[in-house]
Amino acid sequence: MFRLSAKVLVSYTNEVPDGSLESKSGPWIGWWIQGPEKGHQRMTLRFGAGEISGEGSDKSGGFGVTGEYDGEDVFLIKNYMFWQVRYTGKWDGQMISGRWTILDGQFFDAGAYEIWPETEAESLEAISDLRELSLSPS
Repeated sequence: MFRLSAKVLVSYTNEVPDGSLESKSGPWIGWWIQGPEKGHQRMTLRFGAGEISGEGSDKSGGFGVTGEYDGEDVFLIKNYMFWQVRYTGKWDGQMISGRWTILDGQFFDAGAYEIWPETEAESLEAISDLRELSLSPS
């Protein structure tokens, strides 16, 4: 008599865990606090092999993004045309939060921030807001 045995199939793909930063490349949104002001930002971020790259914009203008991550520790630099903002933070599986700093000669400023992968609902809301702005009389 022959017996059938269960076989375990092993997949050798390059898939990454869903909660890892490698799976979160794409549009991101968030906020930063500077004094009494809360600013909003949008970015496109790419994660891979411990490195971060991308671009984005906020009320101060457009910027490039470079950085590194190791597990939950994240370090980003937003490169504007004439200055840089350094972001240090932690990835908790849903967002990166921490502190930003500007140190430019004698000028120093710092505050809190949070950024997270943009959801489809947030993208649709932003598109709707842009349509309303373009349709409103000047």
